[in-house]
Amino acid sequence: DSVLLTTTAGSLSLASPDGECQGGGSACGVLVDLLNAENSDRILIDLAHPGTAGTAVVRATVIANDGESFIPDPLTVTLLGPAETLAISEPADSLLHTATDADDRDVLKLTISAADAAGNDVNVPYRAPRAVVRDPDGKVVTSGISVVWTEDGDADNAHDRFTRNTANAVEATIRVTAAAESPLKLGVYTLELRTAGRSATREFTVAGEADSITLSAPTGKLRVNSVISFTATLRDAEGNLVPDGTPVTWAERSTSQSAVLVRLAANPATTDGAATATFLAVGAGTTVVSAESGGVREVALLTVVASPAGAADGREPQLRESLSNQGGRGIATWLGEAETSASALLDSLNGIASIQLWASDRWLRYSRGADDFTISPGAILWLSP
Repeated sequence: DSVLLTTTAGSLSLASPDGECQGGGSACGVLVDLLNAENSDRILIDLAHPGTAGTAVVRATVIANDGESFIPDPLTVTLLGPAETLAISEPADSLLHTATDADDRDVLKLTISAADAAGNDVNVPYRAPRAVVRDPDGKVVTSGISVVWTEDGDADNAHDRFTRNTANAVEATIRVTAAAESPLKLGVYTLELRTAGRSATREFTVAGEADSITLSAPTGKLRVNSVISFTATLRDAEGNLVPDGTPVTWAERSTSQSAVLVRLAANPATTDGAATATFLAVGAGTTVVSAESGGVREVALLTVVASPAGAADGREPQLRESLSNQGGRGIATWLGEAETSASALLDSLNGIASIQLWASDRWLRYSRGADDFTISPGAILWLSP
């Protein structure tokens, strides 16, 4: 781990492109930079790699013609050994129990990684690979599921049989195929990967379509101008969370003639088995909110009451005082008894650059110089800085 160099350079430093040396007894190249005021040269030193994982320290000494010596800072090189362990990433989702052309819920991707005896990340060996999938009863799955290996995340380079010795990144793509005569059994499956004498296992869930929906609803007294959020949690017949991307349809209906809720945002599909929707209470009354998926529906009944009236003091109300948020940024309701214009309202607000008006199915935006519009009592607004 020590190198003696004789040169006319005025200084010397050690550098390594990656700071790592692959195992297997191969040589490891370390660049030595030799610099002075007149020239710039490099010397490549080959270090013999013992094939053992760990670290090595490379030192060098440069002796000038006048006998003066220079000793640069030592270089620590990581020596990578052969792969000792394999690991499979935790799946971020579950797998749909039957193949579908509508989305990717019948596809699950897992990343395989490898480490040497010292715990360093190394390339994944994939000589004579073998993948086995077992169902919740421990039986080997022979149809209905395919496992495809993908190199470096390249879907176009997917294959079942490897052609090289190692890969920088390997993915296992598990797909439910149309070969299954009936939907796969619901529950927890096990994937086992074997390659180059090493193995790793990982569990994943095969889930069905929604069999039940739990709809969380806010509790307590709800008032006009409140922002109200709902969460729908979907589970299959075995109680598993449904796969990501399961469609959810949200609806709301007032039992009175006037609107009670206005939908601000809603997720049309699940993430981690759940979807959310957010509403603004715009009027007093009773309303029903529902979430539906695959013919399964759950509803919540809400009652919204009017906000307490402010004390009258005989003053002519200012425009910003007729906003539910007193002219601050964010969602607001126009509480004035008469109409006003977007331009007049914007002129009365500090720190607000634009006003958006909810027009039943879309937002209309006003900023200075744009087309003006009328704001009616009860209108829903969004104030942006």
